[in-house]
Amino acid sequence: LKLYRTAALPLMIKNDLVNGKPGYFLKIGDRAYYIEPQVKLDKFNGVSVPSRADFVIRPARIKDKMKPVALFLDGFTWHRDRVGQDMAQRMAIVQTGKFHVWSLSWHDIENKFKSRKTFFEDYLNPAGLPSGNKLNPLLKGYGLNNFKELIKDNSFDLLIHFLENPDEEQWKRFMFVVSLLHLDVSRFGNNEAVNRWQKDMKELFPYEISEKIMENDCPDLNQSCLYGKNETTLDAETIILQQFITAEQKAIQPPGEPVGIRVGCCFNDSADIKNKSEFQSNWNGFLRLYNYFQFLPYTYFVTASGIQDNAYDGIRFFDEIIIETDGDDKTSMASDWDELKDITDEQFHGLLGLLKDNEWPVPEAGFELEGESGEIIASAELGWKDLKIAFLTHEEMVYENIFLDLEWKIIPLSDVLQNPDKYMSMRNSKGE
Repeated sequence: LKLYRTAALPLMIKNDLVNGKPGYFLKIGDRAYYIEPQVKLDKFNGVSVPSRADFVIRPARIKDKMKPVALFLDGFTWHRDRVGQDMAQRMAIVQTGKFHVWSLSWHDIENKFKSRKTFFEDYLNPAGLPSGNKLNPLLKGYGLNNFKELIKDNSFDLLIHFLENPDEEQWKRFMFVVSLLHLDVSRFGNNEAVNRWQKDMKELFPYEISEKIMENDCPDLNQSCLYGKNETTLDAETIILQQFITAEQKAIQPPGEPVGIRVGCCFNDSADIKNKSEFQSNWNGFLRLYNYFQFLPYTYFVTASGIQDNAYDGIRFFDEIIIETDGDDKTSMASDWDELKDITDEQFHGLLGLLKDNEWPVPEAGFELEGESGEIIASAELGWKDLKIAFLTHEEMVYENIFLDLEWKIIPLSDVLQNPDKYMSMRNSKGE
């Protein structure tokens, strides 16, 4: 990370205490993050296939609305035989709707020290896609000219650019545009070709996933939907990657609707192929491909070994979770505490629950302290104006004296997260 520190992209990283254990504080441009190592993700996070992320990157400021990034570092020697299970775990994390996920290989990291130009297969090269020549006009039409070069990035560079500009809606539109490059009207312009597309897709993917790929508003096949199928081969007899994409006609009209795109991708990691010299670069390209496509909600990535091992059977999918959430919203009004959780990072939800149980008033998230003339003179992640208590992030401790001069009680948020019970009685005597 330190190698990215340039005049064009100021970057600072240092050791810090994160959730009570050694971690890091990272600042990229005007964005600040906490990096926590070795984080378990399971049913308590809504993740249906449990895993342990090597790092989780969270925004350091509550008001910076961004999903945490679960980061996995995959060494080829250890992960070559578990690609299917890895993808089940990564997809289960993304399908919660609460996290992004990022996979980096050793070569992604090593490339920052010594350039390795061909360590991944570029499955997104526009030159190899049916409508690749439309990339530039599509990016311009959807207001994404600043994303033009990102389609060439390796996974590490892509992560840095995301942390520099974590606007999820923009990234979702970017991948919406990229998905359109896969559509092939000339090849799938009649019902016979579409029927063949459906047959091939259903034979390849697990039943539940194939059904989700086909859950679109296209009752008359090619009249209301567009299709694409891309195959990558190692030789005349070996297909290593197959991508199936379908898009509702009405969804591709500007400004575009990413939920109208369905993506299925299957990677061939069978035993005989894993022994081929080309397998590692294709595996690296497969991980990279999911780093991109995760931004589209209806994206399903599987592998041959994962299908054989039934690795995808237990995944709870995004649309099912949304339906459950909608049902809950209809039956009960969200409390002020629930609304606060909606706008704060998940790492603070345990603390918020404890504050509620100890009968604290609801704090203001992203609190801004005003001076005598109404100007903003300081900020805090959580602030109680009536109690004159504020919990500050490491970055906000520069405002400590400003708060203290106005007789506020200031506590570093990292201290509260490490030992929350210690601070629960503060509200009873603001002067102490």
